[in-house]
Amino acid sequence: MAPVDPNITLLKIIFEIISAFGTVGLTLGYPNVASSFGTVLSPASKVILGITMLMGRHRGLLASMKDQEVIEYSAVNVLARRREELILQFDRSREARESIVQGLDSSSDIVIERF
Repeated sequence: MAPVDPNITLLKIIFEIISAFGTVGLTLGYPNVASSFGTVLSPASKVILGITMLMGRHRGLLASMKDQEVIEYSAVNVLARRREELILQFDRSREARESIVQGLDSSSDIVIERF
């Protein structure tokens, strides 16, 4: 079965698809046509090429959404860990203050004068 147009080869089609997916804008062109190779394609092929461009443009969207969930959960973990550290630090300082106050109460020979 002979191709309809010998100027449309598999190499040119693959090149156009890869260029569209990468949103590069390169084309191999078509003989005796001043515009790109995509202009000689059928309307269905142009739609497929356009969808390929959109897929290539937004190829990292799903992966970035997955990363965002991981970052969000790790931020929650970091905040919870920091909260626990602050609570522990507060408890230790409160215990230290209480021991100082108890030490002052037990020693009756300390006189505090007011001027």
